[in-house]
Amino acid sequence: DYVITAESIDTSVIEFEDKEVIYNGTAQTIEATNIPEKVSVTYAIYLNEVLVEEAINVGEYVIIVTIASTDENYTVSVTSKEATLTINKATYDMSGVAFEDLTVTYDGTNHMINVENLPENVIVKYYVDEEEFSGAKDAGTYNVTAELESTNQNFVLSNKYLSATLLIKQKELTLKPNDVETIYGTLPTPNGYEVISGEIIESDLETLNIEVVIDDSINEITNVGLYKNKVSITYTLNNNYDIQTQTSNVDVKHAV
Repeated sequence: DYVITAESIDTSVIEFEDKEVIYNGTAQTIEATNIPEKVSVTYAIYLNEVLVEEAINVGEYVIIVTIASTDENYTVSVTSKEATLTINKATYDMSGVAFEDLTVTYDGTNHMINVENLPENVIVKYYVDEEEFSGAKDAGTYNVTAELESTNQNFVLSNKYLSATLLIKQKELTLKPNDVETIYGTLPTPNGYEVISGEIIESDLETLNIEVVIDDSINEITNVGLYKNKVSITYTLNNNYDIQTQTSNVDVKHAV
């Protein structure tokens, strides 16, 4: 009797090496190379020891290649090999992202600076002095930090923090009292004021507490004549305004 022994194919020459790639949203793998003739290979992919269909997301995958002969008259010297596929996080393209300084003048409304052109799946929170910030209306300098966070496990941020300054300038305001006319023997009374430049926000009128004041030296027995710079303005200090005031005159006329 004759015994026919299958010839062995040297499959140790098959190359199947570890590989590192960057996440790109598509399935990635390791392919065996230098496969001899009459040899087939199949692949099994494992993530955390669990068999998966494909490797797409970030992680460390173990890939086992099973080696077999396609001819029953041959065997293979090595029946399997193992390699590790590491998919690393991709870095967001931040080239179009902008977080710019903003200078405005107080107008009684809320002002905010926002990060623009953020990539998809990136969220942002804003802080001033380590407290969450959603804008400001009062005059001042606000150094704003934007904290970025990726909601996609497959991406990493090259810079998690951005900074910009919001400057709200004081509103410039010039006030002048109206001239006062009175008749000798009559106590003069204020005649209101005029806003020479700027604008008062209506909601601030009460807190500014603007009053027209006539100098105490002018009273009902003040002699007839023109008394210059005897009418002035007082107000309550308000950091939102840079207020300049002028003075006006009192004209005491003869009684008719």
